[in-house]
Parts: sequence; structure tokens; C-alpha cells
Amino acid sequence: MNKEIMNTESSHDLDGVFEHREGTFSILRFRRHFPVAQDRLWYAISDLKGTQLWLNPVDQLELKVGGAFFLRTYDENNPAAWTSGSVTEVQPLQVLEYTWNQGPYAGGPAMQSKVRYELEPESEGTALTITHVLYDTTGEKYVVTFLANWHFHLDVLTQVLNGKYQDFAEYKARQAEEAGLSDREFMIKQVIGLHGAYKEKVSLIKN
Repeated sequence: MNKEIMNTESSHDLDGVFEHREGTFSILRFRRHFPVAQDRLWYAISDLKGTQLWLNPVDQLELKVGGAFFLRTYDENNPAAWTSGSVTEVQPLQVLEYTWNQGPYAGGPAMQSKVRYELEPESEGTALTITHVLYDTTGEKYVVTFLANWHFHLDVLTQVLNGKYQDFAEYKARQAEEAGLSDREFMIKQVIGLHGAYKEKVSLIKN
């Protein structure tokens, strides 16, 4: 039986969708509107410099089927936990998909998954849908973690594309300074808060 967390109207609410298919995989999905042209949003997800606007450091992203993808996680001192994969689909300005193979992270096991970005022009902007497929029971352990992380990074992308910050690095630095925290302490605080909220919501759906 498929179950979902329903989207809410505000991106500041828990708008991540969770769908569980027993014994097979879990699907996480976000859909948000951005008041920018489609090529601007495509740049943010498909270009190495563009990803700096909102993601952790992406060291490789080759826009061709079979191209390499490599991203550093929050645990910068533990390369074994970083993410690698390969591009499985590219439709310029419309679709980008790659595998997301992550080493042991935050006490959890290694995991295989796939991330897909879909862009659609809308009135006064562009819609971005992110679908993250987590495979087998290992992926189940990361459902809440990825819901919280994607939510956080999409909120950053919103702020950056609205012109409030230049990129993710400036966002972290300014927010951390205002909170009197280090960059890492700020990140942990933000993600843990979202993690707790999504954990409660996913638990209600599963039960």
C-alpha cells in the first residue's frame, strides 16, 4: 500500500512527500515554484558553479549519460561517507538524473539511491520537482534524514535565487554569525530541527 505525506502550500511547511512501497523502495519528492527563468534554475542543478548556490560541494558533475557525479556530505572529514554516482539521464533545461551512492553516514549503513530533477515552465517562473528513490531496507533508514536535508537545501535555493544571499557559503556564514554559532553548529541545528519534524510526520503516516 502506498502512503504519502501531502504537500502544503508554503515551502516553509513540511512539503516533502514520502511514499513507501514495502520490500522494494521508498520515494521522496519535493515540488517547488521558483520565480526565475528555466535556464537559471537549470544552471543551479546542473553546473558545478551553479550547485554552489545551494548544495554541499559538488566536485564532479558531467552532463552526459555515464558521466561522473561526486558530492561531499556534511562530514567533510570522512571521505568514506561522501556521495558518488553516475548520470543516467540528461534532457537540457528539463531533466537531470543520477545515481546517488553514499558511504556510511551519521552512524547509518552505506546506501544506493537515485535522484531526479524535473523542470517545468510555469506562470512567472519555473517548477522544480526533485524525486529521490531510496532502494531496499537500507534506504528506509535514511528517509527522514533526506527529507530534512532536501527541505533545508531547497529553502537555501529559494533565498539565494531571491537575491538575499550570493550562494550557500554566504548563507551559512551570515546565518551562523547572527545565531552566534559556527557554520557546522548552525547546520546541525537547522537540519536536526527539520529531522525531528519530519520524523514525527513520517511516523504518523506509517502508523
